[in-house]
Amino acid sequence: MAVVNTITITKSGGTFTELADMKTAFLTAMDDSDYEAHMATLRAANSLVTEEAFDASTQTYTLTRTWDDAAYSTWNSAKSTDVATHKSKLESLGYTTDSQIT
Repeated sequence: MAVVNTITITKSGGTFTELADMKTAFLTAMDDSDYEAHMATLRAANSLVTEEAFDASTQTYTLTRTWDDAAYSTWNSAKSTDVATHKSKLESLGYTTDSQIT
């Protein structure tokens, strides 16, 4: 059984016109290339599949991650501090974040 994690990031007052622009902005704010590399490794190993969407009118980026159960369990226990740090950085810059597991 897979774990589905849906993450939304919204920028209040944002002026992004494309997904790539918003993604670049929040990844720059997170400033964590090791985390980005770790996630890329999981995608390359087919332990994680991602789908992205962006709504310019609401300035909302949506990331849907579908995890292999074992990969999610390992990531969830090992990366929770990183995730909390990312959330804090983004929220301090006016982003709203939400993460749901189904």
